[in-house]
Amino acid sequence: MPRYLLRYRVQTCLTQKDDVDLSFDGHKTTFLFSQKHTNDTTVAVQVELQSASNREAQTLAASLLLPQVLDSLSFSTGTPLLLEQCELVLKDEVGSQKRRVIHVAKRSVPSPVELNTESCAEAQTLLGRNEHLSLALCWYRYALYRILALDRFLFQWLGLESLAGQTQIPVPCPSCGHTNSHSGSNKQKAYELYSSAEPATSKQTFNRDIWGEMRNAVFHGNQYPLPTFLTRLVPVNEALRRACETEISKRAQLDERPRVRRNLESIYYFHNFIEWTTATPNSAFAFDFPLKALSAMVEHGLSGSVGVNFPESSGFSVLNYEPDSLEW
Repeated sequence: MPRYLLRYRVQTCLTQKDDVDLSFDGHKTTFLFSQKHTNDTTVAVQVELQSASNREAQTLAASLLLPQVLDSLSFSTGTPLLLEQCELVLKDEVGSQKRRVIHVAKRSVPSPVELNTESCAEAQTLLGRNEHLSLALCWYRYALYRILALDRFLFQWLGLESLAGQTQIPVPCPSCGHTNSHSGSNKQKAYELYSSAEPATSKQTFNRDIWGEMRNAVFHGNQYPLPTFLTRLVPVNEALRRACETEISKRAQLDERPRVRRNLESIYYFHNFIEWTTATPNSAFAFDFPLKALSAMVEHGLSGSVGVNFPESSGFSVLNYEPDSLEW
């Protein structure tokens, strides 16, 4: 089975003059602190593992290995650690001069939004009618600020439940059959609000998958947040946001209009799959790939396509990231 070296970016304030190794489940994770500069807000974290393909290796590293290493280190240091993108994948191809590398770069660009008179007038209207909307508006604002799917779901759901309100839930006594009741979140109203934004969702699906599985997993913490689960939250988050917007607009008597979610910045990822000739064919992992040229490609906004018009590409060739790298 092929062996891969994966390098990720991790947001952290931790520093150390030397690299640090932590092991989990037979895999050594190396924090490359020796390469971290004074003003860096991230550190490179490296792990080697065997897998059928690079995609399976990335799934294993990002789903099971690295998050648990970060969980433990975060607890022991009292510092936040956030796993970002896999920025580098190398394959053990000892004896081969022709090597390949997956290189992923991230670029952030500020996203200014012009404040217009219509938005100011709408905000003033909300301020005059927000006696029963202040909590929903608070959670809506908190949700907009969150980038991670899990965080956004949490606050967007709080907004939905605040709009749905409370109801009396009957609870029959198993001994005498007498029915008591207690106050709880209004699931029926929550479904009505959600279905206004996502009418294709049946009540059964909402109760089972969204109110049941997703809500319980997030608020009761009964399962590890694997990437597959987080991916499922993304479209639900958008539906929750639109449901809250519709209900808030209705109660505040605002004009109906499409509302676009804005981010503080736009984030672009550049995936490049490169083949080059290494000067160290006897090394399992070759690190003499054309990093400078790859960085320049990102600066020019070029990413992963055969025939990229890049004058400094002598000595290496750009392969198709999709589909060439899928089974590599």
